[in-house]
Amino acid sequence: MRAKFCLFLALLFSTSVSLSAQNSRQYIKERIGEWGSCRSVAITMNGGDLALTGRNTCAARDIPRDLQQTLDELIEQGEYIEDVQLTEKGSWLVHYGINCFRWSNIPRLLEKVLNEYEMDLDGLEALFVSEIVSSVSFNDDGNWILISNERILSSPDLGDDIEEGTRQNGEVLSAHMTNDGLVVCYENGFMLYGDVPEKVREKLGSLKFKVYRLKFLPDGTCFMADKDGTNYDYYM
Repeated sequence: MRAKFCLFLALLFSTSVSLSAQNSRQYIKERIGEWGSCRSVAITMNGGDLALTGRNTCAARDIPRDLQQTLDELIEQGEYIEDVQLTEKGSWLVHYGINCFRWSNIPRLLEKVLNEYEMDLDGLEALFVSEIVSSVSFNDDGNWILISNERILSSPDLGDDIEEGTRQNGEVLSAHMTNDGLVVCYENGFMLYGDVPEKVREKLGSLKFKVYRLKFLPDGTCFMADKDGTNYDYYM
């Protein structure tokens, strides 16, 4: 009897988590439909979802409370939110302004790198910043990648492979990784590493616009958009 009761609770919890994920996904889909544009999203299997459009308009549901508070604060201050990363375990990063970041529980080496960028913005040096970060992504296994207009930093060391991709596909724009796969977006194409779902591959093969932001999940859920979010597509 006890075993059956525990099984019942497990099934009930699994169902409630699944419904919560569906509700948060449906919420951001409805907001994107109302906006008619979307620059980026942060999507998870069960940890909440959010979408960004315009300068700093954000729609979010079921995301960590400290992330929501950070977004509310930055929006109130009029900051331009470049992108948001969110993992299943609740780690998050907000990229805003020029090389400005806030985060929670990200890989330690990535944290060190981001602190160095923020130190470079102190005082008058901020007026002469030439290196602009365009993309930061990480996963719950401690892997990460940072892309700027001057260099690519990553763990594990994927820099050489990604640099090689620039010879074939032009300037590297952004990247997104899960625990199992990585997609790098270039000016004229993509490079895929590890386990990238077939649905994501299909979407990338059918797009008619240049992708600047791409997010995906292991189940094939995905979103891609150009730089200002005028053109976008998704499978959710």
